[in-house]
Amino acid sequence: MTAPALALLAVVVAPAPTEVGVRDRLGAAVPRDVVLVDHDGRARPLGELLDGRRPLVLVPAYYRCPMLCGLVIGSTAEALARIDEVPGRDFEIATVSFDPRDGPADAERARARALDLYGDELDAAAWPFLTGPPAEVGRLLDAIGFDFAYDEATDQYAHGAAIFVVGPQGELARVLPGPQVAALDLRLALVEAGRGEVGTFAEQAILTCYRYDPVTRRYGFWVLGFLRIAGAVLLVAFGIGWIALLRRDRRRMRGDAGDPEVRR
Repeated sequence: MTAPALALLAVVVAPAPTEVGVRDRLGAAVPRDVVLVDHDGRARPLGELLDGRRPLVLVPAYYRCPMLCGLVIGSTAEALARIDEVPGRDFEIATVSFDPRDGPADAERARARALDLYGDELDAAAWPFLTGPPAEVGRLLDAIGFDFAYDEATDQYAHGAAIFVVGPQGELARVLPGPQVAALDLRLALVEAGRGEVGTFAEQAILTCYRYDPVTRRYGFWVLGFLRIAGAVLLVAFGIGWIALLRRDRRRMRGDAGDPEVRR
């Protein structure tokens, strides 16, 4: 029996998790020593995508998936097209297949479809689509809390839908639910995980009014943050108005001092 067949058999006979979805693993360390294979057939250690400065977006998906994985990858590509941050420049991103039958050729086809939706040219090494041995892939996806199980009856995988934002030091920072990935959520997650190294000043200021909810796994409007900004704006406006009044009174006093009628 060939090695790929043994790998697939191991997945099939392995006990399926009682619940398939996404577990709460925020703050967990991602194994940097996991080694996968990219769409060009090149070995890519995960640590290569974590430079200590830029965050990493992980998109778990298998390339033969008939529906859900394509929706997650497609909505991620469309969300990327609507933000200013660029993969390979401001952050890293990688799609990881959990189907041991997927190989570099499958990864390359899936990547080509994603880049068509993204619309802009990327460096050849940017946004790698990865495959690898079940043990390596399983170690990575278990660390971020992504569960999946092979269903022999349908020859498909049961799995959740989410993308994961990893901080520059390798800690799981944010989980964004799919299959529809919101561009605003992705942008704020990158800015927050980047700790000031990613995003404009305006985007970082937006985080004052938006807070990540670990229950819904989305960013929501934060009333207290808005009130703080509104209070600061009012305070500045009051200060500017007070200074303007002082200057007007001083000009009036100088004018009165120069008026002969006032002196008499």
